[in-house]
Amino acid sequence: MINIDLLLMDTKKLALYALLFCGLVYCDVAYLLGGQMKAVAEAKGRIASVKTQITSISRDMALMKQQTGNAQTVIVRPEGDIPDLLRYVSGVAAGRSLKLLQITPVKSREVKAMQSQSYLGFSIKLDLVGGFHDFGGFLSELEKGAHPFFADEIKITQGEETVKQRISVNLKSYVKKQ
Repeated sequence: MINIDLLLMDTKKLALYALLFCGLVYCDVAYLLGGQMKAVAEAKGRIASVKTQITSISRDMALMKQQTGNAQTVIVRPEGDIPDLLRYVSGVAAGRSLKLLQITPVKSREVKAMQSQSYLGFSIKLDLVGGFHDFGGFLSELEKGAHPFFADEIKITQGEETVKQRISVNLKSYVKKQ
């Protein structure tokens, strides 16, 4: 004969095990899987942001590596050459009869967000006094130079003399990380 008490006792154990299993599955889905799904969503956002930055850097690098009209190739200089680049910009300004009032290397907003493996973006804020055509030649020479710069945020106001303007410009470029 079958003992009914043992069968009911085993049913209670089975129900307890089933209840514990359901509780574990619920906790896993509610806490662990939910946190993992949030982390995946955040990672997708970061990946999209980095892809956008890579596209932007690639576009700028392609522009920098284009051949200029005088068949000079573009050389992206290392990070340690930033003082030499500042001297170069100052020399080009002097060669174009522009008076350099102030030159300031600036950490741009893009630099803080950009995490490239090979390149570092930087900006130079210039305050100049000179003629409009001299300024145009200055920008042209910088953009077509061996280490090109890109003009950004140009502000031109009337200077003290009639033929001289006060010019504020940010130059943007890239250097290789060391």
